[in-house]
Amino acid sequence: MDREQRVAYLKTHLKKGRFRHSLAVEEEAAKLAGRFGLDAERAARAGLIHDAAKNMSTDDQLAALQADGFVMDEFFALSPPLYHGPAGAYVARVRLGETDEEVLDAIRYHTVPCLNPRPLAVVLLIADMIEPDRDFPGVRQLREAAKADLEEAFLLALASPMVYELGRRHIVHPNSLIVYNRLVALKSRRTDGTIFKKEE
Repeated sequence: MDREQRVAYLKTHLKKGRFRHSLAVEEEAAKLAGRFGLDAERAARAGLIHDAAKNMSTDDQLAALQADGFVMDEFFALSPPLYHGPAGAYVARVRLGETDEEVLDAIRYHTVPCLNPRPLAVVLLIADMIEPDRDFPGVRQLREAAKADLEEAFLLALASPMVYELGRRHIVHPNSLIVYNRLVALKSRRTDGTIFKKEE
């Protein structure tokens, strides 16, 4: 399935605002990937279709993520807003013809990171948060970090939702905190810069 066909699918399966968001994340992900020496075309594909399951019913999302083979832990199961990530990977593979496992992995884990996130998944998570229509406390700082230091931007992108959820006494998935803590510990022990290199 080519981009035009995927856009047509999304236009009929997403609400207007979510469709615009998907196009914006496509563009932002491509820019981020190019900036840090990653594959911009793959990042754009992930960005375009990352929310393919967003406007499905919760029951349909559950059925999709189960069909994708995603195993929920107790915290994920209690957080329905997270379901559209792994459900979206299923939709991307089955309905949109995506076969690139790294692209599918980025979509699957854009709501909660896996414990060893790949750079493409990091790019998608950040792009999802910094596209131009996003407006939340700290987004300006996150956008500035994303211009120069992907690792610092990733830390901010992990921290912001956790702070928001903690302030509302919502569940924070342990993976987010584990990945954040590992990255902070890694940075504190290292003096040779970032693990994500900016393109020269």
